[in-house]
Amino acid sequence: MKKLFLPIALTIFAGLESTRGETSLTIYNKDFAVIRDVLKLDLKTGTNEIRFSDVALFAEPSSMILRDPTGKIELQIQEQAFRGKAVTQETMLAWFEGQTIDFLHHDEGKTTVIPGKIIRSGRFKIRDSGGDQKEPAIQPIIEVDGKTQFELPGTPRFPPLTGDKTIKPEFVWKIGASKPVQLDAEVAYMAYGIHWFADYNIITAEDSDLVQVLGWMTIDNETGKSFENTRLKFVAGMLFKMGPRAKPSIPEEGTTERVITTGSYINNQAKELDEYYVYTHPTPISLRDREEKQVQFLRAEGVQSKKIFVYNGAANEIHSSDSSADLGPD
Repeated sequence: MKKLFLPIALTIFAGLESTRGETSLTIYNKDFAVIRDVLKLDLKTGTNEIRFSDVALFAEPSSMILRDPTGKIELQIQEQAFRGKAVTQETMLAWFEGQTIDFLHHDEGKTTVIPGKIIRSGRFKIRDSGGDQKEPAIQPIIEVDGKTQFELPGTPRFPPLTGDKTIKPEFVWKIGASKPVQLDAEVAYMAYGIHWFADYNIITAEDSDLVQVLGWMTIDNETGKSFENTRLKFVAGMLFKMGPRAKPSIPEEGTTERVITTGSYINNQAKELDEYYVYTHPTPISLRDREEKQVQFLRAEGVQSKKIFVYNGAANEIHSSDSSADLGPD
């Protein structure tokens, strides 16, 4: 009898309690975070389609959890889908296949609007492993003035998107309900493109050995999502995480392991979680997409210091191959 092994994607949310009724962000020093948000559900009897579009661009779909944070209601989730692929011109042509749209034709400085019906949108294939170069596998077919052609008559201008078409990433669920119910559900998932690290500033005086020490937590948000009035947690430690099945393109910086020390501006003690430490910022903050923000966690006045002068002779070593070196008198 042959054994059957199925590939799985396992995500464990352990040791970090949910913050009910508000958005929270737990940032790890491995360039990812766990995002918890609130989704108001108004379910009718039968099957409900629920859409959630306030999603990070680099969300990990397999990590998504939708639940009642109180544990009183068990949601009957029948389907769960993530629509987050980058929208291209080819995607839009496929969406409007069978419809007539305008094409802008440019010729010798003159622009003409040409109506054309998309008979076939065409299909494209990847030319190399990088994914940037594409070539048509099936050419598009456009009908102009009752005649068909195998090329676009110009730059397409698409009507506004309606229905289930969207440019922004979103999660979509089909949820069954035996009776009407309303609740504030919790949405939790992992996302890439965000990291934190600790910065320290030391201010000294010329005539004193006392210094001022300032510590900052620097957060770099490249998730494609902004966070308003969000509770922040920082996890420090040597974390091992298996990569996603299709890792998105994210910034390479921020992968250095760093450990922070709690201070006066994070007024609660660090919570130990196995070999990791969790630090909670005392008040909610707002963090915009593509923003780098600092929050102060340490401020110490009058710290005693000692000045030490270090001479590194090896740095001034004279190489014999340097013919211009002044060796002095014999």
